[in-house]
Amino acid sequence: MTALPMTRTYARRARFPVGAAALFALLLVGVLLALRPTFTPPTLTQIDTGFLNALQPITPENAGDLTQVAQLGNGRVFDVDWHGDMIAVGGALGVWLYDSTHLTEAPRLLPAQQTMYARRVALTWSRTNPLVAAPDGDTIRVWNAETGEEVGAFSDGDDKHWDVVAISPDGRYVAGGENMLGYEVTQRWALNVWEVETGEITFIRNLQNPILNLDFNPLRLYQFAAQTFGGTWVFNAEENDFAGISYPQSPATNLDVGLDYSPNGETLAFGTENGVLIWNVETRQVEQEIIINADLTPYVTDVAFSTDGAYLAIASRNFGVNLWNVLLQSWITGEPDHLDHEGFQDVSALVFNNALRSSLLASVQLGSTLSVFSFGTGMTLTNQRDFTAPIMRADLNADNRTIAAGGMDGYIDVWNLETGREVYAVNSELANLTDLAFTPDGSLLAYSGRLGRIQAGVSGEREPGRTLVNRRGGVSLLNAETGEYVRRLGDLEDYFYLFAFSPDGETLAAYDGFDNNVKTWNWETADESSAGEALFTSPVSIDRLGYSADGSLITVTSFNNDLAFYDAVTGDQQTPFETPIPRVIDVAYSPDGSRMVVAQRLATYTSYITLHDVEAGALIFPLQYTTNTDLVTNLTFSPDGALIAAIIDENRVHVWDAATGELLFDHGDAYIPNSQLMFSRDGRMIVTADWDGLIRVWGIPE
Repeated sequence: MTALPMTRTYARRARFPVGAAALFALLLVGVLLALRPTFTPPTLTQIDTGFLNALQPITPENAGDLTQVAQLGNGRVFDVDWHGDMIAVGGALGVWLYDSTHLTEAPRLLPAQQTMYARRVALTWSRTNPLVAAPDGDTIRVWNAETGEEVGAFSDGDDKHWDVVAISPDGRYVAGGENMLGYEVTQRWALNVWEVETGEITFIRNLQNPILNLDFNPLRLYQFAAQTFGGTWVFNAEENDFAGISYPQSPATNLDVGLDYSPNGETLAFGTENGVLIWNVETRQVEQEIIINADLTPYVTDVAFSTDGAYLAIASRNFGVNLWNVLLQSWITGEPDHLDHEGFQDVSALVFNNALRSSLLASVQLGSTLSVFSFGTGMTLTNQRDFTAPIMRADLNADNRTIAAGGMDGYIDVWNLETGREVYAVNSELANLTDLAFTPDGSLLAYSGRLGRIQAGVSGEREPGRTLVNRRGGVSLLNAETGEYVRRLGDLEDYFYLFAFSPDGETLAAYDGFDNNVKTWNWETADESSAGEALFTSPVSIDRLGYSADGSLITVTSFNNDLAFYDAVTGDQQTPFETPIPRVIDVAYSPDGSRMVVAQRLATYTSYITLHDVEAGALIFPLQYTTNTDLVTNLTFSPDGALIAAIIDENRVHVWDAATGELLFDHGDAYIPNSQLMFSRDGRMIVTADWDGLIRVWGIPE
């Protein structure tokens, strides 16, 4: 057996019982630790009054000059680390630093240059060298966590996409790795280590699998672990020639499967298909195999040892967060139950405070909330929803000033584009918000989704105007100006997956994903919980639902099926085109109803977008673009019908000349999947609401 090289060692820390955590939780309130940094509020993107009026109309002649003119929100958060009284959170805009003794105060932002959907963060803390590191596109950035000053920016000069990061306990080395999130998959994934003071690369590897996690040994300073799809490797940052040792494992079942050294540095915990393994690095033996559930895949997202190493917190998508007693090899919180984990929702990262010897656990939930929980008391100390979750649905009101965005956390955030400020936020309590739209007259905001366990009562909220709506299921209608509940269409048990308003604004059509029925209401006169009228039943599940420009037809797309048309009054199926249009992904009508743009899925699983003459039922021409996927969403015409826009390949905004099919604008970002796209009613803006939780405004400034 090849000996694993070791270097410097820290003294081992004595274990302390988690039962003492209640005392520390009480002491935490009001106790200030020495050398706490000075925090300043984050910068919120502002838009000067009158800015929107200065934008030119977007035309085929100037569409190629589209530029991002504004950005709203703090974006999504993904990762967390905690040392002493500082909590570092990796977010779309950079690294946010919280004072853990004053979590209701605004965090401090260390801004990054590249917006990232899933930014990792690593924090190390000493009085002489407090550092925080995070990936920033093709660079790894390191800041002084106390002053906010950038200590270094590290890259190897090649076209790399750094995604994961770790920093040695003494701050001497920083490691970065690539995985395959959001951009083209390569055959090799880079793993580098730099010396922070000199910027010298001390370790280089090109691995055969994407790198999911990195972690430095807390005692053997320069030993570090890299978790990949193919196994977990252990290397030494000071020995580039050392081949490393690995625990071969089956490929991971998701992209965030957790990796953490025990405090004594002897073992590694990492997620597997059914749970977590605790692996002894020295003996290369599995010490414990923790099965969360043998029948239902848990999808482990992160693991964290307590300060004394006696406990292991395990986060998974299907079972929330559970605490394992490493010494007794049993669950502290009872057997994991996928139906009973309401205290933890979609946790992407968690960490114990490794300086305060307590059972306090910080986690990032739903992409928008930082939570601190005490296992000692069984209480959530705080939930800070200071961020915006990945955006599922969005719509721009007829006033061209108000946009509503529905996030993965069940909240609907309504923004004023002119001021850049949030107007209000509503907790829908939906586990899956499926659709959202303003009524054509702009008076009401409608949303639909699936019943869920999204919890209300978020504490410590600094922004006024947050509203709790205790209505779930059906299609809910809110006052667009205030966010106040008006009424619900349909029953609480109805699962309306999609809905659309008729062009005249009188009728709402909604698709029930449980029974494949499409129902309609006159939304202005319908009573509370009105069941609506069943218009037709689709033989297959529906992916897109919309009205023709004149309101006479409802168009329906479904996976790998022909484009279908139904009479909007009788529900009878219609055949306006002699030749069926197969495998339709998305469809949109021109404002005058004379043309229809259709995206189709080809047999090669790429896409093909064509423009059709509605009256003649004939193909006019295909749109010009290149793609390697079948991902096309948000097809739409500009208000004057001169332009066509869509999201291609999940992260590319395209704009075409509707008269020629020529591609005029192509903007993509490997780190930012786009979710929604819409033209303003005056044709001066394109607004995207994206998976990184940010809203972006595109236009042509005068």
